[in-house]
Amino acid sequence: MSCDAPPSKEDLMPRKSRYDRGQTCIKCKSRRGNLVIKHAVYCSSCLPAMLVRKFRRALSSSLDPAAPSRGTPSRILPPDVVLGLSGGPSSSVLLDLVWKCFSVEGSGRKDERRQVGKVRAVHVDWSSLGGRCLVEPLKELCERYGIELEVVKGEDAFDPAWRTAVGLDNSITEIRVDMSSGRLPFLSSQAGPSDPLTNLRAHLRSLPTPTSVPATMHTLTRLLLLHTTTKVRCSVLVIGTSLPRLSIHLLETVAYGGGFALGTEREEIVSVGNADIKLVRPLRDWSLKELGWWLYSRQLSVPRGLDGKPTQELAPAGGKTIGKLTEDFVLGLERDYPSTVSTISKTAAKVVPSEAAAYRCVYCLRPAQRDASRWKAGTAILSLSTPIASSLSAPLPPPKTAPLLTEDNLAERLCYSCHTHFTARGGTGAGKIRVLEESGGFPETTMPLPVWVQRKLGEEQMKERIGEFLLEDE
Repeated sequence: MSCDAPPSKEDLMPRKSRYDRGQTCIKCKSRRGNLVIKHAVYCSSCLPAMLVRKFRRALSSSLDPAAPSRGTPSRILPPDVVLGLSGGPSSSVLLDLVWKCFSVEGSGRKDERRQVGKVRAVHVDWSSLGGRCLVEPLKELCERYGIELEVVKGEDAFDPAWRTAVGLDNSITEIRVDMSSGRLPFLSSQAGPSDPLTNLRAHLRSLPTPTSVPATMHTLTRLLLLHTTTKVRCSVLVIGTSLPRLSIHLLETVAYGGGFALGTEREEIVSVGNADIKLVRPLRDWSLKELGWWLYSRQLSVPRGLDGKPTQELAPAGGKTIGKLTEDFVLGLERDYPSTVSTISKTAAKVVPSEAAAYRCVYCLRPAQRDASRWKAGTAILSLSTPIASSLSAPLPPPKTAPLLTEDNLAERLCYSCHTHFTARGGTGAGKIRVLEESGGFPETTMPLPVWVQRKLGEEQMKERIGEFLLEDE
């Protein structure tokens, strides 16, 4: 029998209220709320207007920051935009919001101040690697809204015909690098298969860790969308990245060593060829609950399924990647502490680099800091020049920064993040992924590069290229 006195009501901790401001809608102050978003209560009548206003505000601040929120419309013609669709929940919500806000049928108003001109859609199809093909469901979804859909295959990143179609320099031959060296020197021999799908598989298979595979595919998808945007002569690319997905990408970027270009995850302007493409994410402040409510209230279909996860064909056999661990962490925060997920995005927006970018990475086309490879050479052990077992008794020499070689290599033109993906050590290798086990005729140390990666010409090669235009010395 316990001698403790029974607790009184004053000693018990009060239960936290589910609603911070009561059960009444925070907007109209009259109706009973139906949904709680970040501790705020909204009714079913006020919530759609709030979400549409949030979408229009995010799109307007990205396209024309100087334009007034209301009143006299801008005299500048609205730009044509391209919607990058993945087939997930965000893609369905993005399509529906664009139709509702910027079409006469959706808004019901002919005098609506338009922020966009003609709308097109682009989808990158990765079904050649064993995943599900979403082309037909996406075509049906786009036809419902009267939007033209263009499909780009993932292997087009290694197709010379696609390089010509998007307006890149067609005189450049295929480029391959030697992965056995941390400097990633270019290979002089171009012998080997040149099939785009084979090159794609060899490119992913030569990556040293399974973590590098989804990150590289994300970069390839982004570049395929940007180059296709220039092909259709548009200057704005809109993708449906939600708040949790943006926070996941931000944390992944920091983990991969891409903190110098952290601000480009929210909004960026990329120089592709002779054009500048603005990449906009108008759903960057939408939580999963807001996306789910819009899908439910509008009765929208999701081609890839409500979970929004891509195919598991490229998942490593055993263990989890950095991206998967980050996704589980952020989605757990979204469920229990939704305000923390928003804090990640807002904090990253305030981070600016301490110095200007020295150049653009030739692979991801993002700004890179000066001497990124030199800094990594002094902080990371990529290889051992002499075996340790032969001189165990001898004292170890002091560590030195590896000298930068003067050979023609790719490492000098990569950002720190891309260089890490290509030269990381200690992983199980991308060859452990089932769909990438076949080499396709390539050595394991040979990596073919995408068609937009260009090699710097030497002095002799430059003379050969422009020799017919030079005047002979008399």
